[in-house]
Amino acid sequence: MRSLLQFSLLVALTLQLNFAVAQNNSTETAQLETIAWSPDGTRIAGSYGDARVSVWGVDNLSNPILSFQTELADKITWTPDSHYLIAQGNHSDENGHLQSSVTKWDADTGEFVDTLFAFELDTTFEFNPYGYYIVPTLALDSTTTKAAFSFRNVTVYLSDGTQVLHPNNQAATHNVYRMEWSPDGERLAIVNGATDIYTIEVFDIASGDVIQVIVPSFQYYITDLGWDTTGNYLAASSMQFTCCESWSNIGVYHVQDAEALYSYDAADRWWGNIARYDAPVAWHPTDFLLAIANVNTVEIYDPNVENALFTIAVDEARDIEWSPDGTQIASVSSNGVLELWDVPFFNSNH
Repeated sequence: MRSLLQFSLLVALTLQLNFAVAQNNSTETAQLETIAWSPDGTRIAGSYGDARVSVWGVDNLSNPILSFQTELADKITWTPDSHYLIAQGNHSDENGHLQSSVTKWDADTGEFVDTLFAFELDTTFEFNPYGYYIVPTLALDSTTTKAAFSFRNVTVYLSDGTQVLHPNNQAATHNVYRMEWSPDGERLAIVNGATDIYTIEVFDIASGDVIQVIVPSFQYYITDLGWDTTGNYLAASSMQFTCCESWSNIGVYHVQDAEALYSYDAADRWWGNIARYDAPVAWHPTDFLLAIANVNTVEIYDPNVENALFTIAVDEARDIEWSPDGTQIASVSSNGVLELWDVPFFNSNH
């Protein structure tokens, strides 16, 4: 077990050397938005604002080894065997009707394989009673066999189209802002904006029951949500602002008792001329460590310790991902640059 002195020494450690850099393709107008590391650790996939997808080998980020066009790719993930890419996204058609889909693509050739889930709504964008857009929310479990879809309500489907959960709760008539599956796929955490009090509700998929309700200490739009690798903790990032400043608040909550373990305020975040209040978070794949994207840094925390263990100098990271072995972090900067960073090793007993 590390001593408090060792922790204090780590606070001062800042990583300055990036492992590799991939520049955004200057011939395209859309920039790299989100990334996903392949489970075998050899490749990183990224999705662009125009639904393009590129794949890089981690040993050479100078040029992608594969690029292809999808219809919808707000988020990109891998299948557990690293053979396929899963693209998720929402859009409105020429009539303004909302559509969401999950599509499967060959990670070696970029060829379309299958549409796993598709949802079409005979409606346009709506506002909830508090003046915010109600838009479809989509979450795919790690096995890519279950999808949670929300538009005013939450429904979970199997890949064969079978409906397995349609919980009767407050979210059925109001907006669900975000959903995340637990690592074991047995629980679903949703951000519920049913009132002006935001809550994180945890559902048991087998029964459809709400088994926990977490009321965050911060109360505004929750922009990121993530389970730790054990499924015992949830990290939530919320945008906060006053008349004169803006920031993100990150809370870590113990799911079993809904108690807050840690709360951290990130500094002001300005991307271009638009105030961005979201601070992406990413849990370490094996250890109890949380990476948080701050202004010009990515900071690594043990939620049991107040100060950051160390920081990485990153230009306004819009997305961050740990490597499967937990030794590197990939980040996407505000100008669409993909970077890899070496991270000091921590074992599970730190």
